[in-house]
Amino acid sequence: HPGLYPKVIVHGHTPVPEAEVMANRVNVDTLAWHSGTLSALVVDGAEKRILTVEGRPFQS
Repeated sequence: HPGLYPKVIVHGHTPVPEAEVMANRVNVDTLAWHSGTLSALVVDGAEKRILTVEGRPFQS
């Protein structure tokens, strides 16, 4: 959603190749089970940053 919200929305469930940071929302769903890339949002006061680690994708 490109419009502004009164707060920042942090979500997943919409897979993207790398975390998306927009003015009003942050999507951290990097499809970790499939891609091996796990992303999270770190909030420290007013500072926000993305933490990403690489691992092995799930294999059945």
